[in-house]
Amino acid sequence: MPARKIWMKHLFFASILAASPAWAASARATVAAGGMNILPTFDSSITSDPNAAAIENTINNAISVYHQDFSNQLSVPIYFSEMSTGLGQSSDALTSVNYSDFRTALASEPASPVRTTALQYLPSQSSDPIPNTTGSGLWLSAANANALVASGQLSSSYSSTPQYDGTISLNTSITYPGGAGSPSGYSLETVVMHEIDEVLGLGSALPNYGTASGDLNAPRPEDLYRYAADGTRSFSTSASGSVYFSLNGTTDLTQFNNSNNGGDYGDWASNPLPSGASPQVQDAFITGGQNITLGSNEFAALQAIGYVQVPDPAGIALLAAGLAAALTLSTRRKRPRA
Repeated sequence: MPARKIWMKHLFFASILAASPAWAASARATVAAGGMNILPTFDSSITSDPNAAAIENTINNAISVYHQDFSNQLSVPIYFSEMSTGLGQSSDALTSVNYSDFRTALASEPASPVRTTALQYLPSQSSDPIPNTTGSGLWLSAANANALVASGQLSSSYSSTPQYDGTISLNTSITYPGGAGSPSGYSLETVVMHEIDEVLGLGSALPNYGTASGDLNAPRPEDLYRYAADGTRSFSTSASGSVYFSLNGTTDLTQFNNSNNGGDYGDWASNPLPSGASPQVQDAFITGGQNITLGSNEFAALQAIGYVQVPDPAGIALLAAGLAAALTLSTRRKRPRA
């Protein structure tokens, strides 16, 4: 049996713009056409909120996107509560999975442009290809491991059954809907999606990898897709160069927030937004007044760690075309450093 631990990963979802001014019963969102079933349980801090109905409805609306767009047959119990500082944070249960088993599981999943490209650049070997790491394990979120187990691609010995796969805390005093309800506040739906993505498994072991024993000494699946400006894999907190989310090291899909600025290293760079970039759900810093939903980069990242998306949105089709063009190049492009 693989080792299992719980890593309380506190994820501060910070903001660019100034903010505008006992257990509870479980709520069950309707499962749509996909197959993933996120099961929200609302803490009394939410159910007793004067605007509880709107808050719960917004959380369920965010959840419905995952129900519709992912076919993995699994339930993901998540505990939701309110908090009074920051904007949103999450913690998730983790399970240790051998890199070779993880890659085999990806290779056994239904083909998609994202996974086909990712697998070409994930070597079949016992240890992970991430530089400056030791050992053969990755830390997968419980939901991520269970998704691969449920579809038969990963041994049932890796299954994880905590009471909740993750907990999400939300500062509804500065969101809409929420306490203030101001148009200059922050989209609650966007924040919920950001945190759900991380309960599902997005995130980096940086900046704490190697600083302690146990769960800090293994990378996360998304770390497999961190590339420096010269096209080589990067696993460093150095802010001297830009680091990108890429499936092949050549096609940069978006830039990581590789900086100790209050955001997570597994989030997208957004303070400031890189030239030409638009706001995204996984941005480390959110802009007020914008309701942003899952985009092609979030869908690609979730597919790259093991989730099955059906049907692919138009953005993934465009991504596939871009990847195909990039793979025809005989030499690796050099990217200017920031």
